[in-house]
Amino acid sequence: MMFEIDLYNEEVLSAFHEKKGQGTLIHLQRATRADLMKECLMRLENGELKNDIPVLAKIFNCEGNVESLKTAIKKATADKFRPIQDFIREKTNKPTDNIIALLAIFIDYKPRPFERWREIHRTKSGGEEVAIPEEIGIVEVIEENGDSQESKTKIEHFEETNFPGSAPNISINNPQNVSWPKKKKGKLLLGGISVVTIVLLITWYIVAFPEECMCWNGENYIQVDCQDKTQPYPIIGLNNDKLEHFRKITKPDTLGIKDIGNIWYSKIDNEVEFFTGPGRHPVMQHKSLKAVTKHIWDTYVNKKPDSNQQIQFGIIHRPKEKSR
Repeated sequence: MMFEIDLYNEEVLSAFHEKKGQGTLIHLQRATRADLMKECLMRLENGELKNDIPVLAKIFNCEGNVESLKTAIKKATADKFRPIQDFIREKTNKPTDNIIALLAIFIDYKPRPFERWREIHRTKSGGEEVAIPEEIGIVEVIEENGDSQESKTKIEHFEETNFPGSAPNISINNPQNVSWPKKKKGKLLLGGISVVTIVLLITWYIVAFPEECMCWNGENYIQVDCQDKTQPYPIIGLNNDKLEHFRKITKPDTLGIKDIGNIWYSKIDNEVEFFTGPGRHPVMQHKSLKAVTKHIWDTYVNKKPDSNQQIQFGIIHRPKEKSR
């Protein structure tokens, strides 16, 4: 079961990143927690989430009917949707099963929920559950004592078949014929360790040395060689969505009231920068960007900028005071 849920989660996340890369989830990325709650209630009221009711009832800890679910969602308030909002806006990259269940609803992934996906998946695979065997054909001979022979054998997954090129079928009535599996057990163990080591090394190499990279140039991301040592800012793995759409807004005075909630800002050491998308600050990666509110717009945008103001690419730095 756990292997099937992992496969389902991977497919939902893959669909999310694909739609995001196509630019079809902008409305979802800009949605507030209240917006997410309203959309969930609206789709529930319209009957669009009929098959999702058991999943939602589990998440919101209520009875499995529409009315009790609507009551529970309103009682939980919009804050219940904070984890899914944080994941959509890339504030976290470790989604739980509940987050993925909600994500499948908001991106309208099909088939869903997991139980429906599992039913279809098993039908396509001939009704077999996805699982990884714990042991493959291990035979153990305990000991021989004097005239009496005391032995125990354990044969799993194959009773009358062997691996290609192996010894003949093992006879339980003749323990003398079962000495060969000890060597095979050692070979299988060694082979398993080798495979795991190779997989870990490949995974590490892909993460540590991505084939394609990009770097912040102060105004937007540019594609660069992963081994380029001349860049002033850190080189990171290529993200096509950020490469094409993420920009720093260098002329805040061009913004209008319509941009409230549709652009993001950072405030670091009382200095403000505006960006076209959510996520983290391109230089100060530990700082998350926030959606622009009416207060921020009134305070930093809807006023005449100081003619002496100096704005640099990257993080804004105050000019140093001249020594007296």
